[in-house]
Amino acid sequence: MEKNPVIIQFDGEENYHTVVDLICYNMQLEIRRHISNVNQARTLFADIESGKLKPDIAIISSFLEKKHTDGSAVAKKLREVSPDTKIIAYTVIEDEDWHDELAVKSGRNPEKNLIEVLTRLTGKDFNFSNAPTQE
Repeated sequence: MEKNPVIIQFDGEENYHTVVDLICYNMQLEIRRHISNVNQARTLFADIESGKLKPDIAIISSFLEKKHTDGSAVAKKLREVSPDTKIIAYTVIEDEDWHDELAVKSGRNPEKNLIEVLTRLTGKDFNFSNAPTQE
């Protein structure tokens, strides 16, 4: 991906917004919108349909409010209004089937972590900015 992608995130847990922001910061990426509930999702979909926003990547949790199917419903609607958006399921449930890419919130599978998925989609590497440098 040549330009900085427009990334949006759907997650009902604020701490995961912070985690994703930190990952993106260290990859020189930025989350354009954080969505924490269904009402915010409706507003976002209206912005996409009106052309105000064209997301390249959506990071979607299984749970947005109360049901484990929230992520699937969000992905379905997003595919209707923005079919070219790459959907990352960012979840603890490894058998989701509504995504283009899967990023598991636990560290059990290093190939399926969010850093690896974002690197594949954007071509940008994670920079360990607080790591000591060798001189």
